Amino acid sequence: MEKRLIIAIVLSIAIIAAYQFISPQTRTAQPAPPPKMQDLDQVSKVNIEEEAPSPELPVSEKETVLETDRYILTFSNIGGSIKKIELKEYTHPETRKTFELVTGAEGREAILSLKSSALAENLSLKRYAITQKTPDSISYFFNIPGKFQIIKKYKVHNSND
Repeated sequence: MEKRLIIAIVLSIAIIAAYQFISPQTRTAQPAPPPKMQDLDQVSKVNIEEEAPSPELPVSEKETVLETDRYILTFSNIGGSIKKIELKEYTHPETRKTFELVTGAEGREAILSLKSSALAENLSLKRYAITQKTPDSISYFFNIPGKFQIIKKYKVHNSND
């Protein structure tokens, strides 16, 4: 029994070692050589200024409400995101208002807003266009020509669906 165990261990080690020799080696990408001083003198200040993000201009916000039998969702065209969630089944005992699960979520803090340090554009503060609105769905669209398009589709369901 011990003889079989030793043979199994030796064969396993041999297979792992053979695989390392047979498999192609992954190579790391060579870093680009640093630019020469002559190249740096040719960079124009105009190109650098063009790449800098422009300050955000104030945009008008348009709120859209979708309602089901259990909750009310308030969407904002700024960032194409959810701004407020209210639960109909739960009310405040004194005011009898619906319970606000999320309120005051705006800009980067809005639900399902796009947050990334990799993007030059602050997409959570941009104005999205409503492309489709039905009683149970809403779609938002944002486009930066030549770069990318964003389509956000939200669909709500009633509890009996």
